[in-house]
Amino acid sequence: MNESSGSLFSVFRIRDFAIFFTGQAISRLGDSMFTIAIVWLMHTLTNSSLWMALVLAAGVIPRVVFAPFSGAFVNRWPKRGVMIRTDLVRFVLLTALTVAAASHLSTPWLLVLVNFLVSIAGTFASPAYVVLQKRLVPEDQLLQANSVSQTALNITQVLGFAVGGTLIGWLGAQTAFAVDAVSFLCSAVTSGVIRVDEPAQERGPLTGTNLLLGIRNGVRVALQFPLVRMLTPVLLAYTFFVIGVENLLLVQYIANTLHRGSAAVGAVNACMAIGELAGSLSVTAVTRRVPMPRLLVINMMITGLCVSLTGVMPWVAGIAVLSAVGGFCMSMVNVAFFTSIQKAIPSESLATVWGMVGSVFTVVVPMGQLVFGAIGEAVAPGRMIAILGLCAAVCGAAPVWLPALRRQMRSQHLQTMRPSL
Repeated sequence: MNESSGSLFSVFRIRDFAIFFTGQAISRLGDSMFTIAIVWLMHTLTNSSLWMALVLAAGVIPRVVFAPFSGAFVNRWPKRGVMIRTDLVRFVLLTALTVAAASHLSTPWLLVLVNFLVSIAGTFASPAYVVLQKRLVPEDQLLQANSVSQTALNITQVLGFAVGGTLIGWLGAQTAFAVDAVSFLCSAVTSGVIRVDEPAQERGPLTGTNLLLGIRNGVRVALQFPLVRMLTPVLLAYTFFVIGVENLLLVQYIANTLHRGSAAVGAVNACMAIGELAGSLSVTAVTRRVPMPRLLVINMMITGLCVSLTGVMPWVAGIAVLSAVGGFCMSMVNVAFFTSIQKAIPSESLATVWGMVGSVFTVVVPMGQLVFGAIGEAVAPGRMIAILGLCAAVCGAAPVWLPALRRQMRSQHLQTMRPSL
């Protein structure tokens, strides 16, 4: 059974999606520049790793604390309006930061505050984006839409870091902030010109009780679907084990065990990025031959094995190849899982569910890095990487040791399941 119809780029024949995609791609390019600019400016102002960690944490905390509540809010409002308003709020914040940086009035606390507020706006924009994309694209083209969006994310991250670093070196961090501000304005304009059908929803007064009821209803709806109920914990465990390797143990292994420098680390990360790009481009074609549930399982297992082999690989070239294969598979996992949730959860509950799922996955990332970073102080990084990779592969093999998940995967494709009441 085909998971999608048409070629990868056939989704761009849909006028409103093409416009929406363009605005989001421009915005993501600006976001990449903003990320490197705010960290670099904090370094320039303080030369303190604590302040740099604090400004990064300010961007993560809202995604953990506010995301479940913002998703419930977004469920009550027109999603296009949410996108426009959050883009305009971030445009104002970034414009103010640009002026402050250009006038040499930036302070460490100002950077923390702006990143915190930008992140809060993002917790509203993210679930609105997920629902809007589902409404703009027919269900049989959602996979293509997510694939090209992931591809654009990979490309804009590489370009944003490269161009942003150059701009900051030549013209200062305020230039990158200005570019990000303009990118949000472009996103607001494109969201304003698209045509999207958003049925009116009946809703009670906006009270704390109704908000909590909305969150509880989102949990109830999510648990009705085998995809969310069975597969999400597996993906969380998989992410927990894999995330401790990327940008943490892998750097220590290359530097301390293999005695190679930053160029080797950069080459490995570049190969991983290339693999992720190839994976996002290939996922549509692959799902025509491999059912999406099986694709998720196979790619999680391959990623885990690649990570495990990295821990015993004595050559950087070999690690680069394993990283490229792992990046390819991780990209497929991300696109397939994202698409599965979009298809499974009804649009009227999708914002709340996505807010909760995103919040939980956001928590797992720093947890994995802290836990395995601490353990890595006492255990050799190569051995730790090998163990974590095997744990991730065991998570990928969940259908083997979870009979209920195995039966569900045999009975039907996860992304087209109906709720089991």
